[in-house]
Amino acid sequence: MAVAGACIVLAVTGGQLGTSLLALGVMFAILGVGMIAVTRSLWVMHRWARPAAIAWQVLQALFGVSTFQAGPLLGLAAIVPAVVFLYAIFQPRVLYAFEDAIAYHEAHPSAPAPPPKRW
Repeated sequence: MAVAGACIVLAVTGGQLGTSLLALGVMFAILGVGMIAVTRSLWVMHRWARPAAIAWQVLQALFGVSTFQAGPLLGLAAIVPAVVFLYAIFQPRVLYAFEDAIAYHEAHPSAPAPPPKRW
């Protein structure tokens, strides 16, 4: 979200690049809101959140690989958290917790979800 704000501020003073920076800022804002929604949905264990988070981490790792030659620290800063998240999300305890939450949602479709069991 900070990058979105910076792009929008630079768009005001950007001259010829103003329109491109504004579009980039709006795109980053939409992605930021989407990541907030995915994070919240992971916390309450919604079914759709795991695939969305996994897809984002794969994209983040690919970004890290593509920028590794420009600067190894930037590449590692993107790759390491993605690998740690992907390792964690496929741990048996996490899979069981999501299976329990999905079973509850299927058994009680109109009821609000109970607080998820934390490890």
